[in-house]
Amino acid sequence: MFVIGKAGLRNIYLVSNETPFRINEYLMVNDPNHPNLTIEVIDTFTLPMAVPEVFPDGCHPEFLDVFKIDKTKPLYMAVAKVLKTIRVPVQSGSTVRKPDFHEVENLLLQADPKDSFHMGVILGTEDLQEQLPEEISNLSPLWKNKRAVNQEGVPFVFDYREQRVYPHIGLFGTSGSGKSFGLRVLCEELMRKNIPGLAFDPHFELNFNRPMAGLPADKQMDYSGRHQSFYIGKDIGITFSELSFDELVHLFDFVGSLTEPQVGALEAIYEKGDTLGHLKNKIVDLKVAFEEQEKPKNDREDLSDEQAKLYARFKNKVSGAKTLQALSWKMDSLEGTGVFDGDVAGAERALKAGKLAIIRGNMKHLQMISSYILKKFYKKRRAYQDAREKGIEGVDFFPMFFAIVDEAHNFAPKGDFNPTKKILRTIAQEARKYGIFEIFCTQKPNALDETILAQLNTKIIYRLNTSSDMEMVEKETNLTPQEVKTLPDLPSGFCFISSPILAKTFAVRFRTTFTESPHVVDPFDEFQMQVELTKPTGLDKVLKEFLPIKSTKIPRIQGDISDKANQPVSIQEITDELERMAASGLVIKKQSPMGIEFKAV
Repeated sequence: MFVIGKAGLRNIYLVSNETPFRINEYLMVNDPNHPNLTIEVIDTFTLPMAVPEVFPDGCHPEFLDVFKIDKTKPLYMAVAKVLKTIRVPVQSGSTVRKPDFHEVENLLLQADPKDSFHMGVILGTEDLQEQLPEEISNLSPLWKNKRAVNQEGVPFVFDYREQRVYPHIGLFGTSGSGKSFGLRVLCEELMRKNIPGLAFDPHFELNFNRPMAGLPADKQMDYSGRHQSFYIGKDIGITFSELSFDELVHLFDFVGSLTEPQVGALEAIYEKGDTLGHLKNKIVDLKVAFEEQEKPKNDREDLSDEQAKLYARFKNKVSGAKTLQALSWKMDSLEGTGVFDGDVAGAERALKAGKLAIIRGNMKHLQMISSYILKKFYKKRRAYQDAREKGIEGVDFFPMFFAIVDEAHNFAPKGDFNPTKKILRTIAQEARKYGIFEIFCTQKPNALDETILAQLNTKIIYRLNTSSDMEMVEKETNLTPQEVKTLPDLPSGFCFISSPILAKTFAVRFRTTFTESPHVVDPFDEFQMQVELTKPTGLDKVLKEFLPIKSTKIPRIQGDISDKANQPVSIQEITDELERMAASGLVIKKQSPMGIEFKAV
């Protein structure tokens, strides 16, 4: 392998007659001016033979005579990037070789593996696997052929402590690119290091109870005590009395936006500290008062003292009974979402215990509740941190934490403004001081708020194929034009990681997750499993002789069925077989006031 043609300070051409070059491969140049200079292959191609018409600019077939390369044979060529700043160009004609691990260890391992996130394998380092010390030889098992396999290459380790300076992470990629599993890996690493995290999970994917198939025993980890799930409307909710007026109005956008008269009425009536029940009662009482006042004097009924007081106070601030009636209906709809059932105490305890607190609910409910939770926890963390810096004692401890947002473009969209985006922006801009770090995952990075996007110091770029997203990547990262061009073709799980924490942009294959997502079952396999469940077992022929069969009478005929089948048959087996027969269309299942009845077709 040689450096060929015009060689510069940054990019150089390589040629070989024998060894194909591999994309992202790391090599060493034996240059008299730069001993053991490390380079990375960023583009590679082959030529059928050495003819001037197909040679890249700055190269000529005559150069090959110097290297004694056979110009009639296929040539392997590559473009390589010099990985450090040099002031003297690389010397053309220098030989190139594969490095030993110790020669590139400082470049590839930019953190202590014992105190870092183990995220994947650095692409182009597969040949170094056999040279790795035992303690890092299998930090990042991979996923291959539908199961976990041993690591293949140098592990990519990430110094999470450097996020004190460069605090936030973005994962970008199209559907199926592997970004959701990348997010899962980050969550597992947070739990492995007992770092508090607050995750919003719209797809109910962040379940960590089942180990990945094929995972070595030494990599299997029990995460059960390291995370806790909270369901909106059951385990976690908004304390209504803590809402500001703007936050309350925003919540109505999810059940039916308020008209201007309704906003005016609510602004007049709502007082900070009102409970949901108290506010609803005020609206109803005021509605009744307006209805009575709109009647002729002789038809009016007496108002209660409370209704009279409310009317006297708000008669010139509310447009009338119809406005209050509509506002009352929308209040009922808002209450019906369940977002006010519960509080955040459980999630707070989980964070203080160093756990991952997972907030579950549909996207609408997560959008409704997220700004409240983030704002509350941000204020608690800020109060504790400010008090500690000022030497004030007695303020309750509240830990640093990671805020993890999947489908982030729904929470902080470009253009539209909402309370969730406001608090996420605030956290993004003040994280260095208060120790709150954000991880955003989205398949639409170009739809994410621009201010927040600019604050995502570490960007993990998976497969992207829209021009706007690729332009964003070219603008917001230090990926080379060649690397940007490869984005539409990246296999699932492969990505580029660009960060000021790192000395260079790394091409990485994320490790396998150590736990299975609850949604990994192939839908075709799922259907086949269902088909297997509905196959006749032999018992169906016996049961057909006893049709029609009422579920209440199965215990009475169990013995006769067992005799006919020439083996003991339990009530459960009879019931299961009848259900299978009904699912297969072999019998008709009919519900009646007397129970379930199975009839012949």
